[in-house]
Amino acid sequence: MSTERIRPRACRESPVTASPSLYHRVLGPRFCTLPAVLQRFHGSATGGQARGTFRVVRGPGWLRNALANLLGMPRAGDTVPVRLQVVVEGDKERWYRHFPGRSLSSLQWADRSLLKESFGLGSYTWDLVIDGMRLTHEFRQARVAGIPIPRPLAPHVDGWVDAGDTGWTVVVHIFFPLLGEIVSYEGWVEPE
Repeated sequence: MSTERIRPRACRESPVTASPSLYHRVLGPRFCTLPAVLQRFHGSATGGQARGTFRVVRGPGWLRNALANLLGMPRAGDTVPVRLQVVVEGDKERWYRHFPGRSLSSLQWADRSLLKESFGLGSYTWDLVIDGMRLTHEFRQARVAGIPIPRPLAPHVDGWVDAGDTGWTVVVHIFFPLLGEIVSYEGWVEPE
C-alpha cells in the first residue's frame, strides 16, 4: 500500500465525444485540483473498476448488527476484499461494491454542485470538499422515500478518500440517530 503524496497533474478533460464525468460536473473547476489518481478514476466518461481490502467494524449489539445486515453491509473482518465497479448510466453512475457473499449497489448523480446518492428508499446529499490529497463527502441531507429527514433525526454517512500514488485509502462511517455508528470500513483501493 503506497500513501506517497503526489501533486495533482494538469486537469484531465473527458473525451470530446462525451459529456464530462459525474464528478467533473459536480466539482466544476475544482476537479482540476484533485490528485492525479482521483482525476483519472473520477474523470472517466465510461466508468471504472477498482479492488482493495477493508477493515470492517460493526457497532455492538444485535440491533446495530441487524440494521447493518438489512442495509447489505459487509460482515466484520480485518481483511475483507472488495471489488468496486462504476457503470455510467446516462448522466448518472451506478456504483457496485462487491464483498464476499454480498453486493451493495447505489446510484449517484449531480444536483448542481452537490452529489446525491440513493440506496433503495434512502438517498443522501453531500458536498464534495477537496483538501490537498483528501476528497471528503460532507453530509448535507437524507431522504427516505423522497421525504426530507430533519438533520438531527437523519441517518448519515461520513466518508473521505486520501489519495496515494497508485490508489487511495477509503474511510466510511455510517450512523443512525440514537443508535450511533452502525458500521465503518476503511482500507486501500487501487483502480484496475
